[in-house]
Amino acid sequence: MFGGSGPSFVIQPFRSQDLVSVLKLVQKSLGEEIPYQFFLQMSTLRPEYCLIARDPSDNRVLGLIVGTKESGYEGRVLVFAVDPLAQGRGVGRGLLRSLQLSMAVEQIRQVHLEVRADNSRAIDFYRRHGFEVTGVQERAYRDGQDAYTMAKPLR
Repeated sequence: MFGGSGPSFVIQPFRSQDLVSVLKLVQKSLGEEIPYQFFLQMSTLRPEYCLIARDPSDNRVLGLIVGTKESGYEGRVLVFAVDPLAQGRGVGRGLLRSLQLSMAVEQIRQVHLEVRADNSRAIDFYRRHGFEVTGVQERAYRDGQDAYTMAKPLR
């Protein structure tokens, strides 16, 4: 169980009964609609890479992270969302650390992700956690916004 000055939270594998909450969270925090099949497939294939943070007092989903192992010794964060009302409480840090630990067990040496170039709060978060910008993907999002590619070595 994680916690700080605010309410505690637990990190656990995604379950199919979390699906509606996860879809709403992704829409609310990322403004994206991701097909429900993606979450069901990823949680079946790699449950240790499909994690949610939950408030144990009311079972509310506070955040989620989905990753994958790529070829060789590399991993990728595919989806990372934290409820705006839960940001600043360590939820994102806990999810990211949990995913990185799962990846390290499989000897993944570097993790990559993409982030909207206009999302300075997320970019700052990733930098604080050891990620560096490694490139730009022009017009990566439906609205034409660019994405930064970021990477972090895992030790």
